[in-house]
Amino acid sequence: MDITVNKQSYNTFGGSNLYSPIGDLLICNIHDYGPAIQSLDITVCLPSRNRIFLPTLEEIFDRFHSYLETLPKGTFRRGKNRVEIIFRSHRLFAEDDVDLRPSLEMLRSAAADVADSLGILQSKIKATDSFDLKRFLADAIPSLRNLPETLEAWAEMRDRAKAIRLLALASKDPWEQLDVDWTRYHPEARKILDDPFFWEGADDTAPHGNDTGADLLDDYLRWSKRNKAGSPLTFLTKLLKGWGIRQMDWMLVDPEETRKQHLENPIALPVCNESVIALAFATLKIHAECPPDLIRMALASLTRTETLIADSKLSDSIQAEWHQSIGKMRRKLESLLPKV
Repeated sequence: MDITVNKQSYNTFGGSNLYSPIGDLLICNIHDYGPAIQSLDITVCLPSRNRIFLPTLEEIFDRFHSYLETLPKGTFRRGKNRVEIIFRSHRLFAEDDVDLRPSLEMLRSAAADVADSLGILQSKIKATDSFDLKRFLADAIPSLRNLPETLEAWAEMRDRAKAIRLLALASKDPWEQLDVDWTRYHPEARKILDDPFFWEGADDTAPHGNDTGADLLDDYLRWSKRNKAGSPLTFLTKLLKGWGIRQMDWMLVDPEETRKQHLENPIALPVCNESVIALAFATLKIHAECPPDLIRMALASLTRTETLIADSKLSDSIQAEWHQSIGKMRRKLESLLPKV
């Protein structure tokens, strides 16, 4: 069972110097309680101590602090064997989570926050779920009160937690390592995209592992629900216009012209390449098919990307990873083109 604790403020989300160590502490003190829950994701929402926000973010600031009034919330995603808890801290503020080495007192407050949040599990886990909640709480709650007594001991504990996570990851099948909600995609998509690489969300070289690809996939999922018969190329036109990116000659593959375009548009060209590649694979994931014109555009984008990678200052090993990934994507897309 994996446990992560992240923080959220009005303008930040992610790992926390204060709260993430609490997840590590739990990892070092829990065991196996049944297959129903494989991961517990906890998000601590930190209010601002003062009404001070970045320019232009007043509306987001106010909306976030209104949202705090709706907490706590718990969700048991049984299909993914995951429980999500979101709660507001009444002990600490966003301004407290700035030190790389927080004080022992603050860590104690963070641990107490997390301990309080676990109570919501009582209303989310049923007696029929294959999970021993009573035993889990009997292990977790005392560990959140019997804390490491020095910052050095906290650091050692975090190293132990990292080793435990790496060992658990190494024991999993590559498909099991993916954090994918398969219900979002076409039931045949996994047969078509039959390598875990195509589904990776944390590999920059994968279709949706980079920021552009991840954003496009989420946007296309929403768009395609509203436009079931819509062309993905119509979506691409609207998306790039919204991003302020001018469309290019999608079939450009000449290396010298690619370099010229990159000099003229160092941001737009990579975004265009990533977008078309991501869209081709997004249509395969969502519809289990992809228009031939879009496949050809994606193949040209892969060729341009190959030129940019070869010209980059990336190390030889990273370039080799990119070329391997490009080869996988190219072979898959070429296999889906109509036979002449």
